This record gives sequence, C-alpha cells and structure tokens, in this order.
Amino acid sequence: MHSCIVLLGPPAAGKGTQAEFLKSRLGFQAPSVGAMLREQKEIGAPAGLKAAEYFERGLLVPDEITIEVVRHWLSTAPPVWALDGFPRTVRQAQAFDAMLADMAGNVDVAIFIEAAEPIIRDRVIHRLVCGPCGAILREGMHVASSADPCPRCGGKLGRRKDDNLDALADRLSEYRAKTAPVNAYYEQRGMLRRITGERPPEAVFADIAAALDGAPIANASTPQS
Repeated sequence: MHSCIVLLGPPAAGKGTQAEFLKSRLGFQAPSVGAMLREQKEIGAPAGLKAAEYFERGLLVPDEITIEVVRHWLSTAPPVWALDGFPRTVRQAQAFDAMLADMAGNVDVAIFIEAAEPIIRDRVIHRLVCGPCGAILREGMHVASSADPCPRCGGKLGRRKDDNLDALADRLSEYRAKTAPVNAYYEQRGMLRRITGERPPEAVFADIAAALDGAPIANASTPQS
C-alpha cells in the first residue's frame, strides 16, 4: 500500500521549502518532478533531454514526458512520500491516480500553497539554488549574494535559468491555464487543503502539519526529532 501527499501551488509559492520540511521533520521522501527531469537530462535520458527544451524556457513539460518520468520513479518509490509540484495538469492527475491504483495506493491529501503574484515575483528575483545539495536560499536573507558559499554544504550558488521576470510571466500564464484546474480536481474529491504561503516557512509548515493530522499518511511515517 502506497500513500502520498502532493504539494501544489504557483511558481515560487514555497513548495520546495515545504518539501524539505516534510523530509527533515516527518521523514518523508519528497522529490520534485523538476529535479527528476533535470536528473534524467544529466544522464542523457531521452525524456530528460526533451524536457530541458521546455523547462529552460519556463514552460510546462508535456504531460507524456512528465508522466513517463514519474512512472519510472514510482517503480522504486517507498510506501510513503510527498511530491513537489506534481501533478501540474488534470491529465497528469488522472494518470497519477491510475498509476497509484496499480500499486494499491492513493493520494491522501493535496496541499495547495497560495501566494500572490507580487510575492512570487519578489521571491523569483532573489532565489538562489545550491548546485551540490539543492538547497533553496533567498539572496539578502540566507546569504548576502550569489557569490557566497551555500551555508549548508559550502557549495556554489546559482540561479535557475527560468528565474527571471520574462520566464516567470510565461510560467504564470501556463499555471493559470493548465495547473490551477488541478485544485478543483482534488477539491471535488475532498482532498484539497488550502494553505497561505505568504508567511515565514515555519508558520506555513505548522499549517501543513495540522492539515495532515488524522490523514492515513500522517501515521505512516515516524516524525524526526
């Protein structure tokens, strides 16, 4: 039996940060589909190379590519996990339900992290990512600039290729057209929990933990101290 939660929301709403909390506080594996796609690109897999043409332009990767990569990951998935930023279309959500059904599993909770567009734009402009460990940092908060080393591992910091306002405008347009309807898909099934993401990450996580309380997945993993 497999159980999972999905983390939904617009770009830079805080999904990656909350996925890190779910890993460190609750012991979940919490991969992002973006990371899966980038990994497939690094090893030269056809799906990863095709995906790179899209996500480097800030566009949603076609469903068939994303579904293929997630299906591959699920073949070695643990019994309990969270997915960061997936599904991103209703078609992906339907395919994901079918995949989980084949594994005698299901989505327990869909967490929708909300954030207004001015907040999103500010976060994108100041977001830095550590190449070696994948830490997501804010310039001016966690480090002074991108020239500083990662405070977690000492690695080199950089910016995602699509972390600019032009690419963000395209991403938000695609999000509104293709991803926002996923919220209704899960809401109709009574699975959606709306969380305000315009607060400190600790406060957002407290609400997510409360939303998970009582769900089957909340009892399937041992909390970390």
